[in-house]
Amino acid sequence: ISSIKKIDKDGNVSTLAGYGITFGGFQDGPLNTAQFDRLVGVAVDATGNIYLGDTFNNRIRKIDKNGNVSTYAGTGASGFKNGKANEAVFNRPAGIAVDKNGNVYVADVSNHCIRKIDKNQQVTTLAGTGMPGFNNGSSNMASFYQPYGVCADENLNVYVADYVNEC
Repeated sequence: ISSIKKIDKDGNVSTLAGYGITFGGFQDGPLNTAQFDRLVGVAVDATGNIYLGDTFNNRIRKIDKNGNVSTYAGTGASGFKNGKANEAVFNRPAGIAVDKNGNVYVADVSNHCIRKIDKNQQVTTLAGTGMPGFNNGSSNMASFYQPYGVCADENLNVYVADYVNEC
């Protein structure tokens, strides 16, 4: 089952979305009918929208403040393509972060890179060559090996948990 749980400030746990759906599901719409396939990353923006790395659906999903689930980026195909969010292609997106300017960062695991979705819903590669490796340096020369986690700080620095490289 792939679902989103919420723990409120009093410690109460509830299911927000993904009620009893088995792996392999995909459905946009209201929270009670939305389906996901192996959610990994979750982040919330300053206005309360929730972004999810729907890993096996190769999509970034969004839950808006009204409880509607939509595809924020990705076609569902597995591969690599930058451009408009609804035409972009991911390969096992996992970790998600949102910066103070509303940009969404995605750890694109099997593309071995970090992708950025700007406020105009344009997808670009922030860092990584697309090939697995371990290399520091400029964003177009740096390499990762299955990055899973990503976060952004108040100074717009992005931090990456590089899974296979164990760093």
